[in-house]
Amino acid sequence: MMDPITLQSNLSCESLVLVPHGTGFNGIGEYELTLSGQHWDGDHEHDIKMHVDSIILSHHKLDELESAIQAWLQTDQVGVSAFAGTFDLTSHFNSSLRFVFAEREDIISGDDKPVLTVEYSFSRMSGAFCFVTDQSCLALFASGIRSHLLQAAG
Repeated sequence: MMDPITLQSNLSCESLVLVPHGTGFNGIGEYELTLSGQHWDGDHEHDIKMHVDSIILSHHKLDELESAIQAWLQTDQVGVSAFAGTFDLTSHFNSSLRFVFAEREDIISGDDKPVLTVEYSFSRMSGAFCFVTDQSCLALFASGIRSHLLQAAG
């Protein structure tokens, strides 16, 4: 099994984990996707988790995401303006997984802490999951993507 590609929240237990199933072929790969966090009901916290056993992602789109993160990390914009962009990782497949890095009115963040909204659609289930991350978490995520893509290219 290949190493998971993980993006975590900067302060809490929220995370996104992609687990590759092999190296893929023809520029695509199969992955497990897990989104997890906690829900506060006003009294106490409850763990939440959404897990998909199989989603097909484009290696080209993953490469675009990794390159954009690396470009932002290597500029003087870190800490001045948050990482932003929309990345549709499944644009021509039956399911949809899109990462939107943008400010949200319902989430407190800063210029060094980008907000990620994961928009997903699988058959009859669709939704969104969001959390705040930071440059160190994004750097580890980009490194995980790069490592996986190098293995996939073989």
